Amino acid sequence: MITCPTNVTSNNYVGFTSGIIQVRTDHEANVATVTWDPPIVTENVSRFNVTSSPYKSGDEIPISTIHVITFTATESSGDTDTCNFVISVIDIEDPICTIEPPSYMGSVEMGQQNSTINYIITVRDNVQVSSIKTDCSFIDIGNSGQEYIVDRAIEEIDSTGTFPIGETMVLFSVVDNASPNGNEGTCSFGVTISG
Repeated sequence: MITCPTNVTSNNYVGFTSGIIQVRTDHEANVATVTWDPPIVTENVSRFNVTSSPYKSGDEIPISTIHVITFTATESSGDTDTCNFVISVIDIEDPICTIEPPSYMGSVEMGQQNSTINYIITVRDNVQVSSIKTDCSFIDIGNSGQEYIVDRAIEEIDSTGTFPIGETMVLFSVVDNASPNGNEGTCSFGVTISG
């Protein structure tokens, strides 16, 4: 008879709910490293072989709602016994955005009320960034207006903005593709335009 391990560990342990062990992804990765003690086999035979499938202790397990880890003990006679446990790897890591330059000071040309500046937004995530957006109406993110669809793990986005005289703080929100709800991060930069 085989008994599944009860000591399943990860540096990213989240909890145990409805028979499912939940762990979050490793930092800046789309997998979680999970370890467990060997299963306990109690048989009246001296020789048996134990395998685990599809993962073994110490493996990097990808994001998924459910991974069923099955242990099989096989006696030398060919008799087998199995047990299993369930792991869910979730992404709760917020995406990151940065802006170059982080702030801008400039002035308008003679007779003008606005100044156009160029900047680069870098977005990244351990899995995949879905989109970045702002409520600032005079921002153009990657020639797409106020919202830009990313759909990759990292991207540098050339952007522009036409700013009025005065101080403006622009806030961006970036969302990843985590399920069921995307994780959200923010970044901002300040612009000062003198007349």
